[in-house]
Amino acid sequence: MTYTLTIEMSDEDGQRFLDAIPDPESFVERSIIDTISAYEKGQQQAEAMRDIEDKHQAPKTKIKIEQKEDPHIDHTLPEHPPDEPPLGEAPPEEPPVEEPPPGEPMVATFTYDPPAPTRSDTITFDASPSTGSIDTYAWDLGGEAAAEGVTAAYSFGKKGTFDVVLTITGPDGQVTGSQQVTTT
Repeated sequence: MTYTLTIEMSDEDGQRFLDAIPDPESFVERSIIDTISAYEKGQQQAEAMRDIEDKHQAPKTKIKIEQKEDPHIDHTLPEHPPDEPPLGEAPPEEPPVEEPPPGEPMVATFTYDPPAPTRSDTITFDASPSTGSIDTYAWDLGGEAAAEGVTAAYSFGKKGTFDVVLTITGPDGQVTGSQQVTTT
């Protein structure tokens, strides 16, 4: 569509209009865009003219808007990008970036039950006292066996002292903890 905007006013009214507007060109451009938008939204032409007359305080001004189709022209009005404020407005201040609080350090620790096992007891190892952001738990049960998970159960089947090693892995790396378990 092509829009033609005709403004008729006397020389005296025109000079008063220009004197009252600090930046006449951008004011007229914004007024044209506002008028076209109002027209396309279905408001009556008379209401648009009254609005413009009120804005300009020039009651003797006559405005005529003609609408003509032109298939070779893109008729969409530009929109403000979502990250830019409308004309005349300052951009909003962005909130400060907050650093996440430091997490608990990774510590690999565990308990076992019974506390004084015999060679025939099945010993339950529990890594739930471990701290930090943990993704995996791996157990070395005295070189006799391996297991994975928060808990592990094993029977050594003989007397002796065994080094049980827990390895925990998470976003902060890998940490190990160990205890000696003696069976009687």
